[in-house]
Order: sequence, then C-alpha cells, then structure tokens
Amino acid sequence: MKQILIVQALEDERIELPVNDNIRFHHIFTHCGKANAAYSLTEWLLTHDKPDIVINVGTAGSCTLNIGDIAVCSSFIDRDLIPLKELGVDCVLTFDTKGKSICSTGDTFVTDKFTDADVCDMEAFALALTCKRQNLPFVAVKYVTDIVGQNSVKAWEEKLADARYNLTKYINSFILA
Repeated sequence: MKQILIVQALEDERIELPVNDNIRFHHIFTHCGKANAAYSLTEWLLTHDKPDIVINVGTAGSCTLNIGDIAVCSSFIDRDLIPLKELGVDCVLTFDTKGKSICSTGDTFVTDKFTDADVCDMEAFALALTCKRQNLPFVAVKYVTDIVGQNSVKAWEEKLADARYNLTKYINSFILA
C-alpha cells in the first residue's frame, strides 16, 4: 500500500483527501515558517514509517502567475540564504518530480515583487530540505491566492475558500493519476 504524507502549514488550508484502497494518507499541519515546518516534518518522520512521497499543499503569492493558478513545484529557493550563496551555502534544491515551477521560501511575508521564482511561501524549502536529507520524494502544490505587493494578506483571506476547493480537486486528480 502506498503511503502519502500531505503537509500543510495551516488547518485553514486543509484539503479533503480521496478515499482509495491502495493509498494510505497521512496529514500534518506545521504552522507558519521554516523552523516550524522542518520541526513538524522531522518529528513526524521520526515516529512513523517513511512515506513514499511527501506533498506540500498550500497557498502562495506570485508575481508571474494569476490568482487561481496552481503551481506544481519541484525546485525550491531559500530566499533568506541567497546573500550567502557566494560563500557556498546551498540555497537551491531540485527534485526529480512532475513539477516545473520554482518556489521561493522565506520567513517573511513577501510584499515586494520578485523574479527568481514562480511562487513564494514560508515553508516549502524547509520541507524540501528535510525530504532531501531523508531521501524522500517531494513536491509542493501551491494555489496562487495573491499577487505580491497588491494587498496580499487581505487577498489571501478572501481566496482561502477557493484555494481549499481547487487544491482538493487538483490533489485528488494528481494523486489518482
């Protein structure tokens, strides 16, 4: 039986998972930020059998995509560490998964435009790093709730119900495919 771990930052983003006799789903919520995400995932991995894949499902801002778009990310940037890249600090991770999008992760809520990624969030890089170190496949599926720099917090709140509905629909088709 396939084991799939769905990781989300907030209970408010919770998706409904499909019923499938061949898949056992696990679901955890990490809270916001890289430290919370890394800790929560590591704690889960230490107390459970390793899943076949970890899927981070959540919301994101974007400067290049439209509200309502879904980005499937297999590359991750830690935007907080970019200034240390010249010193050899690894701030980019890539997985061999179906995703083509890039997610920029940092501990601050992005309010200024960026060009180095398709979407931005506050958890995906930490989850990706944990999975990379545990040799686990990882992908992030992000629903664009806001255009960065255009009243992002308010837009996020207004689009949350749409995000849950569309992420549930997408994840169900993504997993069952």
